[in-house]
Amino acid sequence: MTVVGDNPVIELRGVTFGFGEVPVLQNVDLTIRRREFLGIVGPNAGGKTTLLRLILGLLEPLAGTVQVLGRPPREGRSKIGYLSQHPGFARDFPISVEQVVLTGRLGTGPVWGHYRDVDREAARRVLEEVEAQGLATRSIGELSGGQLQRVLLARALVCGPEILILDEPTAHIDVRRESDVFDLLRDLNERMTILVVSHDVGFVARHVERVACVNRTLICHQTEEIDGRVMQDLYGQDLRAVAHHHHE
Repeated sequence: MTVVGDNPVIELRGVTFGFGEVPVLQNVDLTIRRREFLGIVGPNAGGKTTLLRLILGLLEPLAGTVQVLGRPPREGRSKIGYLSQHPGFARDFPISVEQVVLTGRLGTGPVWGHYRDVDREAARRVLEEVEAQGLATRSIGELSGGQLQRVLLARALVCGPEILILDEPTAHIDVRRESDVFDLLRDLNERMTILVVSHDVGFVARHVERVACVNRTLICHQTEEIDGRVMQDLYGQDLRAVAHHHHE
């Protein structure tokens, strides 16, 4: 079992954000501890991706403060590995798996655009860790959904992050592959803090210690507290969730 450290790695205090007159997040408080595995759930347009962008320093709060590893997000994000919901490039783009993973090393060395032996070794190592070492020379367009997610996870890991943030990492893969991804994340959680956004409340609750429910505001629950009333408050309709108890 992963031991969660006392030191916070991410802190949000009184954070409010909106686009023009439209509020997206209001007065959000959140503390994430070292080596915590946090699930983030909520309805579409509830503010989940906005929350991630604030943590990554891609957005600035209108009110409140955000800190990553005790620093402003723009200073701390070099220690974050990020897997976005959309890969950011066309699947038919002529680029190999190794080249995709290496893009996660841009900015870590002294020269932009020049990959060193240490970068290629890091790419080889993370591809092996996600069990995709046999794909290195394949074109990205040849991969299945499950293979692509492993490659993108390798790209997020290749910078050696202390925090791993994943936005819907299993959205385009089947249930068996989804379980494989979460098993891998549990192993990675032994050495890093992990935040996972997911729509599948019941599934994510089987793997995380705590769930942040986001719908303009944010409330954290231990997984065993997630019940029908919590889901009704979050989604505004009757839903059923199963509480999963972990035994070591």
